[in-house]
Amino acid sequence: MIEEAEQYDKKSKQYENALMKAAQQICKNLPSAHPLRVFLHLKHGPYPFYEGGFANNLKEGQGTVKNKDGSIYRGEWSKDKKHGKGEMFYANGDTYEGNWQNGKKAGQGTYHFAGKGCSYRGEWVDGKITNGEWTMDDGVAYRGEGFNNNLPDGNGYFTFPESDHINLHGKFVNTEWIPSSRYSK
Repeated sequence: MIEEAEQYDKKSKQYENALMKAAQQICKNLPSAHPLRVFLHLKHGPYPFYEGGFANNLKEGQGTVKNKDGSIYRGEWSKDKKHGKGEMFYANGDTYEGNWQNGKKAGQGTYHFAGKGCSYRGEWVDGKITNGEWTMDDGVAYRGEGFNNNLPDGNGYFTFPESDHINLHGKFVNTEWIPSSRYSK
């Protein structure tokens, strides 16, 4: 069993060495090409396809990745993960623009739902919205102090722009809205 593993490792290294030689040969004829990028393309195919900065063979700095499903991320990278400001264009048409930390949405950001016409804007932690504003396609907006699993949770209020700016205060408990008061601006 150990002998088979060693033989596999040896063949794998030979394969990677052959790919690197091919990448270097390609780059001789294409001066703008980067050998590591060409190597990764040869090894993994065209998707995901990354164009941008590298450091220690990891995505670093500004870069764009295009995935097989059609989604695209354009922004900052650190140690091979989305990190810093960036924008994600999902295959279903949804978009997110904002901050990332260790590959997840973090800090301020806005997520637009393409098919529903609504959006979340606010604070994100570990890939989930934690507080902010949820705006519907008709302009009705919910502003809340908390979200749980990307759903409103806790105290907040709805604003109805077409109704003399009436605000309806209350709270969400287990996804159920419980109104407490209303007033006009």
